[in-house]
Amino acid sequence: MDKWLNRATDNKSTSENCSVSSASILGSASQDVNNPMKIRKCVRKYEYINIGFTVIDVSNEPRPQCVICFEIHSNQCMKPSLLKRHLSTKHSTLENKAKYYFVRKLSEMKSTKKIISSFSGSTEKAVEASFLVNLRIAKCGKPHTIGEELILPAAKDMVTCILGVPSAKQPDMISLSNDTVRRRIESMALNVKEKLIDQHYQHELPLTKYVKS
Repeated sequence: MDKWLNRATDNKSTSENCSVSSASILGSASQDVNNPMKIRKCVRKYEYINIGFTVIDVSNEPRPQCVICFEIHSNQCMKPSLLKRHLSTKHSTLENKAKYYFVRKLSEMKSTKKIISSFSGSTEKAVEASFLVNLRIAKCGKPHTIGEELILPAAKDMVTCILGVPSAKQPDMISLSNDTVRRRIESMALNVKEKLIDQHYQHELPLTKYVKS
């Protein structure tokens, strides 16, 4: 009799443990559902490349990007059927292309992004170099045409001699035309004038307060 009671007690405790564990599992599951940050949809990129798309991350959200025209679609367009429609309407001649063709286009797209990124950085440096040369022209009191007629060709000769022919195109990014030199010298002169006026007022105001007092 005691054995039967003990067995019944054990079965009851086991069922209670199971119910508790089930409740905890359901509770954690409901918390995961309520918290969208814990849910991350798995995206298979290799499936999208078959139809000319790759998947990129935009604000922690997966979005499809066409490897042909670089167009980025919304997250709601992740369905392959919608992406196939883009391929058939905008790139109909590429509909039957094999996977390796789109893989190659994806590689070209990544290379293009790197070139654009490096070009934007080079452009900023070219503008800075142009201002530095224009400042020297202004300090020496030379005519504005000296930049385009003498300095730029001389810079190309020096770069070609030291770094080689491939680097000779780099100085061409520096704008040293007559109009550019004039505009940038005027811009620097205006900047200096504004700074001098600000400094004058900063020194004048304390003196004015002292005189009035």
